[in-house]
Amino acid sequence: MNRKFAIYTLLGMLMSMMLFSCNKEEDYDEAIKYYSKCLEFIPVEKKSFIFVRISNCYLELKDLKEAKKYMEAALRVDKNKQNYLKLGKIEVLLHEEDKENVAYFSHLFEARQIFELGVFKFPDDI
Repeated sequence: MNRKFAIYTLLGMLMSMMLFSCNKEEDYDEAIKYYSKCLEFIPVEKKSFIFVRISNCYLELKDLKEAKKYMEAALRVDKNKQNYLKLGKIEVLLHEEDKENVAYFSHLFEARQIFELGVFKFPDDI
């Protein structure tokens, strides 16, 4: 791990920890900025952790489309159970307002498929 990555990761984590106490939008934006900077200094195979952190910040900001984008990026790098389940959760939240719409059910089906992928890939974790 190089020094710049460690510094930016630490700054991003500190920002995230502060967010739980203050919940200001600009603090989440600041954390996203630091995490995004980290992505410049690490190899692709180690970026999943940072993608998940960025996704969490966007979830707090209620920007579900960006949260989904970063969870999909995390899943492309690391196909683990937590990433599948979080992406499924985001998919459900993303279309929560469409409950009266027929398209909502197709999105629920998509979310179910994502959840099942996580469950089938990691049956011992259930």
